[in-house]
Amino acid sequence: MPKRVNDEGQVWAIPVGRFGFCPAVVARSADPSDPVGFSLIYVWPTPTDELSNPDDLPTLRDWGTAWVGLVARRPFSTKRWTLVGSIGGFDRDEWPMPPWSEWASRSEDAVAGWSVATSGEIPSMTVIANDPVTREVGEVFPPWAIVTAPSALEKGLTNHLKESDGSVFDMAVEPIDVDPERVRQWREYGAEVRSRDVAIEPDALPAGRRTDRSLAGGEWLAFPARGGGFGAGLFMPRPPEHSRVFSDGLVLVFGRVWSTWPTLAQARELTIDDAVALGQTSMICVRDGRWRVLGRDTPFDADRWPLPMWWTVGDTGASVDIRTADGVLNIPVDPEVLERDPEAGSCWSRSGVSYSSLEVFPAGKYATDYMVDSFGVTPARIQTWRQINRHIESALGRPASTLWIDD
Repeated sequence: MPKRVNDEGQVWAIPVGRFGFCPAVVARSADPSDPVGFSLIYVWPTPTDELSNPDDLPTLRDWGTAWVGLVARRPFSTKRWTLVGSIGGFDRDEWPMPPWSEWASRSEDAVAGWSVATSGEIPSMTVIANDPVTREVGEVFPPWAIVTAPSALEKGLTNHLKESDGSVFDMAVEPIDVDPERVRQWREYGAEVRSRDVAIEPDALPAGRRTDRSLAGGEWLAFPARGGGFGAGLFMPRPPEHSRVFSDGLVLVFGRVWSTWPTLAQARELTIDDAVALGQTSMICVRDGRWRVLGRDTPFDADRWPLPMWWTVGDTGASVDIRTADGVLNIPVDPEVLERDPEAGSCWSRSGVSYSSLEVFPAGKYATDYMVDSFGVTPARIQTWRQINRHIESALGRPASTLWIDD
């Protein structure tokens, strides 16, 4: 049985450069058997040069401000951070497992895509409920904050103390206000959600690196949708590695939102006509448990799920250039068809998108024009893909999917 690398109530010192240390309290420790192993910590952004007695640390409600988030095992197991000691008589109620606020849009409109995602009492990125709320309610709760590299949090805290934005690559640390009333709201809202008679999640594959790395075309995925509820996606056969752009693969997302986690049977009812987005993305969300793998459709049916091949419009505007093992082939295509979607051949391959951006699409009303133009899927586009693919398949004498599938 693995041992815990930290325990609830422990206080750790996080180095913050010339400012010294910031104290961090472990409010919920990681399950030793969890392949991901997040702990919930509260950080008091008040630096000190001394590692004081943990019992001298004020209770969360008296801090005034705090950073709260999920942190992976590394800074504890490697002793990168210094263990100060443990709070005597640690009281969970004083350090609650908070629900998390999310938004598809931070518009001034109070109902523009806010939701509150609640996990169980065990620290995890897998949520049990994702309720749509007004902006006023959403701002009561802390935003999702996940740390897998401790140096990122250290740099972010240091930048905050320096009142600097840092570089575009630095983690933004924005402490939130805390007081007795807010701590009470977090505790009571979370307790109410956890008392509901709802399935925590479908019979999904476990989170972790093994599930992430074993993904193959035809895997059904489910995830919390931005703005509330849960959406579904289909992991497509992997494009060749040379055509992946900072991503693990290609995901087709659907315009359906369920109030609870969908089942594999519900996902399998979806068709290509329900698709709303297509994009390359990282599957770190599967490793960390935010997205869950419901199961697989085997064998994968490329005819049921058509994708545009990787092509570019030829010089005349009446043909496409296809790169094959034998070189570049120029294939005539009806120019009227090409005009309907002239960038279809590169729409899925020209860039990656964050998984959080794909989470915006199921609700169908929060994506920006740029996102829709770049990653949106419509029945008209699908029809164009099919027509262009037929031209190419006829010329090559083989299925279009054989040009890019690399599973």
